[in-house]
Amino acid sequence: MLEGIPLRVAGPRSRQLAVFRVDGEVYVTDAACTHGRAWLTEGAQQGHHVQCPLHGGVFDIRTGAGLSPPCTVALRTYPARVEAGFVNIAAAPAETK
Repeated sequence: MLEGIPLRVAGPRSRQLAVFRVDGEVYVTDAACTHGRAWLTEGAQQGHHVQCPLHGGVFDIRTGAGLSPPCTVALRTYPARVEAGFVNIAAAPAETK
């Protein structure tokens, strides 16, 4: 997977997830924007931020936090790690802080 280019994948229970790579680290969130049901993988990624292609709101992919309106509801994030070249994603979302 290329750095800075999000990838949409089917996760556990066929949930649509977005996988991001930044500085060699992998981050996983729900793929759909919490505001308008647009795929975040079709939006622009800059570092740890992804912009919704439909409404322009921005999320932090590390925490799922909505950083700008209209995206005020956080994304679910999922623990993930790379092992032997494969991204292993936890079946349950991370606990919100």
